[in-house]
Amino acid sequence: MHKIAVISGDGIGKEVMEATINVLNGLNLDFKFNYGKAGDECKKDCGEALPKETLELIKNSDVCLFGAAGETAAEVI
Repeated sequence: MHKIAVISGDGIGKEVMEATINVLNGLNLDFKFNYGKAGDECKKDCGEALPKETLELIKNSDVCLFGAAGETAAEVI
């Protein structure tokens, strides 16, 4: 099983990530998707553009898919 951290981010990142997940699911491979938050919307909700929980999720995954983020998150990432 391949553990994939999915960070959709903001704006169009959400749409891009949805399409990406659909393609990956069509491959019939053993993926486990774990979702985390990052971006300007995340900063608005929890006070950080890239929370520690998201970093831990990424560290404990085989790969990270990142959609898109606004200016605040891009500065941190």
